[in-house]
Amino acid sequence: MITDINELIECCEREMSAREYHGRHREMIRSGWADLMKWMEERNYGCFNEEIGNCFCNEILQGQQFKEMNDKDKKRFRSIRMLITYQKDGDFEFRFMSKTYVFFGQTGHIIQGYLKYLCDIAALKENTISNKRFYLWRLNSYLEERQFGLDNLAPEAIMDFLGAQNFTLSMIHNCSTTLRLFLQYAFDAGITAHDCSINVPPDNYKNQSKLPSTYEEDEIRRILSIIDRNSTIGKRDYLIILLAAEYGWRASDIVNFKFGK
Repeated sequence: MITDINELIECCEREMSAREYHGRHREMIRSGWADLMKWMEERNYGCFNEEIGNCFCNEILQGQQFKEMNDKDKKRFRSIRMLITYQKDGDFEFRFMSKTYVFFGQTGHIIQGYLKYLCDIAALKENTISNKRFYLWRLNSYLEERQFGLDNLAPEAIMDFLGAQNFTLSMIHNCSTTLRLFLQYAFDAGITAHDCSINVPPDNYKNQSKLPSTYEEDEIRRILSIIDRNSTIGKRDYLIILLAAEYGWRASDIVNFKFGK
């Protein structure tokens, strides 16, 4: 297997020539390879493999799904997949592969165990796990770059992590919840000596305003009074609210209510 990045790129160049890739396409592929080589040089990576290629994609493309990428990033992603598949099989893959998240280092190993626990023991759905996987991949990258462990996750470090992600308020809320549950798992499983979940700051995000569970009698009268009963629709709406307010009918009862003989 070819591990030298320069030799691997030369082989892929010859393959592109044999397949008669047109000029603009080849230049964009080469640009992706140049970005990879610069990235590897900055991190003192001497040899190329699939893990390094996926790490580059994860860091540069920031977790985007393929369909979300612009044309340049799609070509860059494609260029790395070409190197990976040629290294493994001596050929380019026929189709693009979906975005994958690669976990590395000690924290990555722990996160993978947690994700397996969510699947095998907690029996969560894949969509739920996928959401958590994204935030935990971000955490893994942050911790490994700074050589932090889970035991020394002070509140300041968690705040710095959240602040560095450029998340929306809803994403910060989801990420904080994911971190809190993961760190609680790590403590309960004996992986960490301290429960660092208490260091995850609370957030004031509210997905939607809470509807009142009960209404005062005066409030009900005011609701009924503003309904226009001159129209057929208004009379219908008035009856619906009256049935709910006076008789306590459930929504399903009202929907299924019919006049009969």
